[in-house]
Amino acid sequence: MTTDHISPAGQINAESYAGRHLVAAGDPRNDLNVYAARRGNWEAMVRGLFDNRTAANLLLGGRAASTTVYVPSMEEGPLWEVAERYRQEGRSVVVVAGERYGAGSSRDWAAKGIALLGVRAVIAKSFERIHRTNLVGMGVLPIVVENAMRSSSALDLIEVDARHIEPRCDIRLVLLHASGATETLTGRAAVETEQEVETLIAGGMIPLILDRHLAAQKRPSMF
Repeated sequence: MTTDHISPAGQINAESYAGRHLVAAGDPRNDLNVYAARRGNWEAMVRGLFDNRTAANLLLGGRAASTTVYVPSMEEGPLWEVAERYRQEGRSVVVVAGERYGAGSSRDWAAKGIALLGVRAVIAKSFERIHRTNLVGMGVLPIVVENAMRSSSALDLIEVDARHIEPRCDIRLVLLHASGATETLTGRAAVETEQEVETLIAGGMIPLILDRHLAAQKRPSMF
């Protein structure tokens, strides 16, 4: 799963989810340009996440990864809309991927967009080095699970026990399957330093900087 699969980059199709959003906002349907020209428009970019013909969502039997399923009712819909439903319920989401997640060119939107979907963790067999750092910078916990998981199409819920994070610590995952069966796995936090731990706890690099700035303002003056 490369950054080309995750972050939108090519031509914006007028019939795509992002394209329909732009046309509804008044843009000409025959001149929507490319996603790279829309990087400052988060509403368009987040609607283009995983809009890649070679990216598949196993929750939908391998169909387009730009759509997913809302588990309580099993309704299908665009990633952004389903993520918003979970957000309104106060529920966070995770991404389950394969090997070398985030390989390829370093695209900031591959991590930004994931964070905007409300993703709190990405579970994969391995991570590309720079993208792993970008995920941490956005407050998203990368978790390595080396053993193969069962088909994610049968999953209803994944519980991630991340109440205590240390560099390269074990992470307990409980998988609840649609049949009612549970499966427990042990993953490893792909976190390398105490600085990264602090960043994750703060919710990302920008919240960490703001917290430090506000804390500095509250300190009594020495003069």
